[in-house]
This record gives sequence, C-alpha cells and structure tokens, in this order.
Amino acid sequence: MNRNNIGSLIHELGHFIDDTASSISNSISYETIRNYKDKIKEGLDSKSLSYYCKRSEIFARAFEAYCLKSQIGFNIFAQAGLAYLPDLNPELISLIEKALDINR
Repeated sequence: MNRNNIGSLIHELGHFIDDTASSISNSISYETIRNYKDKIKEGLDSKSLSYYCKRSEIFARAFEAYCLKSQIGFNIFAQAGLAYLPDLNPELISLIEKALDINR
C-alpha cells in the first residue's frame, strides 16, 4: 500500500469487500475485461497486463474509482498519475453496490 495515496487504501479496502462478498468480482463479464484491457494495454508488458486484468484487480480498481469519483472528483484523481482505473460501467457499479449491499 502506498501511504501517500488515499486511492491505495481504498483499493485495498475494495479487495477486502470483494472477499467478504464471496468474491463477487468473479461475476465480471469477459466484455468488461476486454474493454478494460483495450483501455490500458498500451505501455504494459504482458505480465503486468495479465495482473491488471484479473477480475479481483478490476473490482478493486473500480471500487477505488467509485469511491473517489463521489468524494473528490474522479478526474482530479485520474490526472494525478497512471491509476489504471476502469470505466465505471453499469455492470461494475451494480457489482460494487451489491457488495456494499446498496439498493438490495
């Protein structure tokens, strides 16, 4: 965890929430994975790309984007560096809110 970046803490919290929600990240579709991979593939080697495209990583990064977008503004955070955050599509938002037990 990067002590100088709140996004890092939120990201790790996303992993915890995913684990406590019975690895809800396993429900992420291949289409979402493919879209995310296409978005970030430039400049990454195949090992890094494989890591970033794991469902659990996509969920944690989406959770990070979900929290930061509502709190400090996603664009401000995204401009701070290469965060490799996925686009918050309806599928990811639904999985996050289900894991948080929102709107059930």
